[in-house]
Amino acid sequence: NDICDIILDFRRHLIVFSCDIKQMFRQVLIHESDQLFQLIFWRENENQPLQTYSLQTVTYGVTSSPYLANRVVQQLIVDEGSAHPLAASALKNQIYVDDALLGSSSIEEAHLLKTDVIQLLQKGGFELRKWSSNHPALLDDLPEDHRDTPIGFPTPEQPIHSVLGLKWCPRSDAFLYTVKLDNNGSVPTKRTVLSSISQIYDPIGWLTPVTFWAKSFMQHLWTLGLNWDEPLSKDLVSVWHKFQSELCLIEKIEIPRYIGLAVATNIQLHGFSDASEIGYAGCVYLRIEDCHKNVFTHLLIAKSRIAPLKRITLPRLELCGAHLLSKLLHYCVEKLSLHYTIDSITAWSDSTIALSWIRTPSYRLKVFVANRVNEIQENVPPSLWSHIASTDNPADCGSRGISPSVLQSHSLWWNGPLWLRSLPEHWPVSRIPLIPEETLPETKPHSVTTLAVTKIDPIDLLHRFSSWNKLIHVTTYILRFVNNCRLKEKITGSINLEEIKNATILICKLVQQESFSDEIPLLKKKQLCSLRIRRLSPHLDKDEIIRVGGRLTYSSLTNSTKHPILLPKHHHVVNILIDYYHILYLHSGPTLVQAMLASKFWILSARSAIRSRIFRCIRCFKCKPTSSIPVMGNLPKCRITPSRPFSVSGVDFAGPFFVKQFLLRRVQPMKVYLCIFICFTTKAVHLEVVTDLTTDAYLASLVRFTSRRGCITDLYSDNGTNLTGAAEKLRRIFQALLKDKKISNFAEQSNTKFHFIPPHSPHQGGLWERAVRSAKHHLTRVIGQQVLSLEEFITLATRTEAILNSRPITPISSDPSDLEVLTPGHFLAGGPLTTPIETDFTSTSLNRLNRWQMVQCFSQHIWSRWQKEYLHTLQQRPKWTTHKKNIEINDLVILHEDNLPPLSWKVGRVISVSPGLDGIV
Repeated sequence: NDICDIILDFRRHLIVFSCDIKQMFRQVLIHESDQLFQLIFWRENENQPLQTYSLQTVTYGVTSSPYLANRVVQQLIVDEGSAHPLAASALKNQIYVDDALLGSSSIEEAHLLKTDVIQLLQKGGFELRKWSSNHPALLDDLPEDHRDTPIGFPTPEQPIHSVLGLKWCPRSDAFLYTVKLDNNGSVPTKRTVLSSISQIYDPIGWLTPVTFWAKSFMQHLWTLGLNWDEPLSKDLVSVWHKFQSELCLIEKIEIPRYIGLAVATNIQLHGFSDASEIGYAGCVYLRIEDCHKNVFTHLLIAKSRIAPLKRITLPRLELCGAHLLSKLLHYCVEKLSLHYTIDSITAWSDSTIALSWIRTPSYRLKVFVANRVNEIQENVPPSLWSHIASTDNPADCGSRGISPSVLQSHSLWWNGPLWLRSLPEHWPVSRIPLIPEETLPETKPHSVTTLAVTKIDPIDLLHRFSSWNKLIHVTTYILRFVNNCRLKEKITGSINLEEIKNATILICKLVQQESFSDEIPLLKKKQLCSLRIRRLSPHLDKDEIIRVGGRLTYSSLTNSTKHPILLPKHHHVVNILIDYYHILYLHSGPTLVQAMLASKFWILSARSAIRSRIFRCIRCFKCKPTSSIPVMGNLPKCRITPSRPFSVSGVDFAGPFFVKQFLLRRVQPMKVYLCIFICFTTKAVHLEVVTDLTTDAYLASLVRFTSRRGCITDLYSDNGTNLTGAAEKLRRIFQALLKDKKISNFAEQSNTKFHFIPPHSPHQGGLWERAVRSAKHHLTRVIGQQVLSLEEFITLATRTEAILNSRPITPISSDPSDLEVLTPGHFLAGGPLTTPIETDFTSTSLNRLNRWQMVQCFSQHIWSRWQKEYLHTLQQRPKWTTHKKNIEINDLVILHEDNLPPLSWKVGRVISVSPGLDGIV
């Protein structure tokens, strides 16, 4: 039991007595198996051997001993309480360890209770001693040695007894305080100050103003950072000595024990709270009226708290005080309501902000305030809070602290406001000036909860699905759900034909409402509709669906075929319906799809709509794919700019060809390859025979080529695996050669730039592809099935090179006087390979030139003919002349694969493109 509970219960009885269980711990026997844990060693003197003793009872000083002793008493009440109901009820709640504070409303009941308690405890082997009572007659039948001995130096008129640490004078029936201060003349320290403060025993809070001052003084010492044994300064010593000198005055304070509840006709509880910058406090008063309308007030309980070192606002401290008061009021109501009916409860505060917070819903306040307001509202409803003037608030004493000399005669603290002892109609009326929430501090910003109700248009549902089957199934289940909500007979199981029919009608109706919104009202009024559907003689059926009237009314066709549902041309539902019939009838053409649709639906401009949808079918497109060929691009600058032959070239490999190293019968043929170089400007061809595809062989052919034809500034080559079989292997090996470190070193030394066309772009390498084809054309036809020697093959390759370089690059003239046609050989034989840049003599008369200049003039005439006769032939685009949509990133494409059927071709997404200078991919 709690000490405050027992003291509060002790104050409500008119006749009371206290007693103590004699040697309570020694009366409780420990179980034999547990006695092994309570052993002691003992001997009379050092010459005797040690003897072991076991303690058989509850031992004083052990942590569990108070609980064990009280548990035995409570078990005794359970076992024997039915025979002693008065004692059982009293001892259950009014005993603290071995001290019992009991009472009743009359002397007769007190005698019965005393006898019952003695008899009940005797059954457990407990004897009661230290009896004391406010009515001496109650103790007449007890031996003198059973009565309590007064403590201290009492007078016969005022004997003082100790009750749960408090001093109680039975004769005056009042609580007293005694103070023992050790003042040996030494300078006080923080340690001695704390020791002196701790000696003030005040469990119920009646000395709260004094203890609050002492606690605030101790907090001040902490803020100064003093050590425990560091002497205080002179100013602090002076303040402390003044407090000590007045502390003895609290011994003159008498607090009546009895609060008159036995004769009360009206019981009220009034709580007060207040706060200052150094702390806050709460106190609760009991107000009772007797049958003669006499009013009495008593201080029941009070508590205070020191403000934390971290500074918080005064309104928050006021709220903390109200929070403390709400807990005190809740506690008093909980204890007193067990025995009495409390007529009213009122909580008072002088803070308008705190009262406004209390009357505000906690969810509108910030966390610190909201948490405390929430607890306050649970303990004391907001309607029970009232405002009081600061001058009438007794809690002001507890929140600021007062000296013992002032507290001794402080009527406001001991009895509450003066008007509290008058009738309620004489109380001052103080309306709470509530602060509007807009200006009230610590409130959350206004948050308006809005519910955005989105009206779902049924027509929007039609555009959410890309499949007719999915749309039909979803609509069917929606209709089934609506039906099951309305009717008791539930539809379950698989979807049936009737449900599919109803879903189809609903979908068509929604489509018509969206597309024929102007025609439907006219048809309902049987008026002429728009010209676009008038020739179909439309009408509304029983479901308000527009159907085609037509001229087949008397035919033997079904009604849905004679009067199909009218649908627009451009609508998402119509598109997925066409897709459904197209797939249903195995990707049939527009004619068959239109015929199948016409049995149920009539689509405006049906043929064009169906053709448009079938054209979008990916599977059908795969079966008859058409490549996306852009317009032929412009020639690169290196092909139309005069330059030394082979300075800009392309390279490719051809082969393999089989030759013999020696013309003997048993010599195994060996593979050789052609490394073909072609000039971008003159189409001149250079053939090099290589015996293998190693880096060294390729590098050797490149050195032989540059040694005879001059250095190369730019060398272009393929960069794809677009060939198959041996040619594909040849291309992969060639690409590996180009990446070799030796090749890169050669490129650095000779200032040659290597260029690679994009993958899968053979048209960009058409120049050397054509040279490879031409070379193989001559070689394969000449060699046939023969196996030449290496020397013979080199000779034949060189002869083929001469033939290729003798091909005309300009159209042959029909004029018999024009016998010489411009060929690549003109550029190769026109001068040395290292010819420097020459001065232009084409416009100079021959008679003004020396012999060397005349030779240069002849050479420049060849280039003049190249520019006039050959270059203009490249102007036309022989194919790919139509401008088509340019391929862009994220386009969906079908990848053409030669070895797979069209339906197995992969669908890809373009992630990057390589456009030309004109921007065309």
